[in-house]
Amino acid sequence: MVIDPEKIEQRIRIFKQKIKSTGVDVEGESGLSSASLHSYKVRKNVPKGDILAGWGEKFGLNVNWLLWGEGEMFRTATPAIGDDSGFASLREEVALLRERNADLKELVALQKEMIADLKESYRILRESVQAYAKQAEPERDALREEQAPYKKTPLQEDGARYLVKK
Repeated sequence: MVIDPEKIEQRIRIFKQKIKSTGVDVEGESGLSSASLHSYKVRKNVPKGDILAGWGEKFGLNVNWLLWGEGEMFRTATPAIGDDSGFASLREEVALLRERNADLKELVALQKEMIADLKESYRILRESVQAYAKQAEPERDALREEQAPYKKTPLQEDGARYLVKK
């Protein structure tokens, strides 16, 4: 499904009017100022997830209705401000999501630590290989000198394995 910012802006206006009809200070309680509505319309963007979640928690807004026009505007009857009925499950869901978010942040921190440890291990391994290569240089040079008197013959190019001394 494609999100249509113009339709979302229209549905936000309908939502704002409905909330306003309950006597709520819409701009103060919901953050739905004329400027923010204008921003959604002009910039053709949609409200951020935390704003949508806040409207869902505070007013019982059905986010599917707002984004795609599916279902009813409210998950339950229009809530009265200060009335906590119907919001217990939402609060539980928000609490679970916050807990999951904290767990994910912890996981990301652990992964960053692992990456740092791997980088350090790689640095140590690279330094060890370089030190070994430097230590082995005299032996390698001696082997090269030892093999220097030999040259390839036309027979070797044909697959023969004979070495001929220069």
